[in-house]
Amino acid sequence: MRVADLMITPPIAVLPHATARQAARRMDEEAVGCVLVAERGVLHGILTDRDLVVRALAPQADLETPVSEFMSAPAVTVDVADDLEAAYRAFRRTGVRRLPVLDGHRLVGLLAIDDLFLDVLQRLSDLLGPLSFSVLREGSAGPGPAARPPSPQEHAMTRQWNTVGEVMTHAVVAVGRDATFREILDTLQRWKVSAVPVLAGDGRVIGVVSEADMLTTQDREPDRAEAFTAGEMMSEPAVTVHAESPIAEAGRAMARGHLKRLPVVDDEGYLVGIVSRGDLLKIHLRDDEDLAGQVKVELLAALPPEQTVAVDVRAEEGRIILTGTLPEASTVPVLERLVRAVPGVVDVDVRALAPA
Repeated sequence: MRVADLMITPPIAVLPHATARQAARRMDEEAVGCVLVAERGVLHGILTDRDLVVRALAPQADLETPVSEFMSAPAVTVDVADDLEAAYRAFRRTGVRRLPVLDGHRLVGLLAIDDLFLDVLQRLSDLLGPLSFSVLREGSAGPGPAARPPSPQEHAMTRQWNTVGEVMTHAVVAVGRDATFREILDTLQRWKVSAVPVLAGDGRVIGVVSEADMLTTQDREPDRAEAFTAGEMMSEPAVTVHAESPIAEAGRAMARGHLKRLPVVDDEGYLVGIVSRGDLLKIHLRDDEDLAGQVKVELLAALPPEQTVAVDVRAEEGRIILTGTLPEASTVPVLERLVRAVPGVVDVDVRALAPA
């Protein structure tokens, strides 16, 4: 799949001389978290709701100021002809959440990390019925010593990332129903978060206030925005998830409700964490050392010990490179299928060869 298959086109953009208020209004109208700053197909920068909150609302800047004063520039971009693996690598390398898409030097679209969410959901769905290690062993050539299961120490080398609790953010800041506009704004800025759960008097989650909610309030009620409370601005009712829920379940809930994050609660509805689309994507954006370690653990479980020792595993921006020797050439496609089933692997280069 290519960038062109998932990008938003035409991209939602404003001119460099548009005001911050006009940009915020455009985001609200289009229900998006950013706009591109461009003129005649030439990209000048990118403006997100976080840019507006941190650089405009928090310091109480004049919202009639041109967006060029608040945008991030130069923007990290991707080419329309690139495959999605290139986009994964760009997100992994830079930490940005949105990539303007260029065709040569002309702006043609926008790819957000949330757009990859659909691709990841499909990948997770594909992994719900992975080939069992016994089937993989039966597909290899000839009998041999049984593969051993990985030890507890080897399992501890990597994170499995199967449930919400394994990817969620545990340290969560929240506000009460009566928290003021300014208090929420200060909280978002101090803790560098994009949203906060709203708690009832007994501590249960009743809603969420996001940066987008703050910008919408400021735009619609500029003269009395600071008089609003969390209870008046929050999105409700709160859609929540449990820590033991499968990642795929949380992903479906977000996709169904067009949500970017879910508060994580215990059996009584009390807040224990928060999980975002970005958190669910961690499984596909983890660092190379962690990914290589996971592949090694899977190989230990799938192959006889002497075969595992002869294969070296390296990871480069999500691409797994296997080198070494194998007793049978027919093992190579089995290895490739096994490695491709590991969440986070974007490509496999098998250079392990059978001896002459």
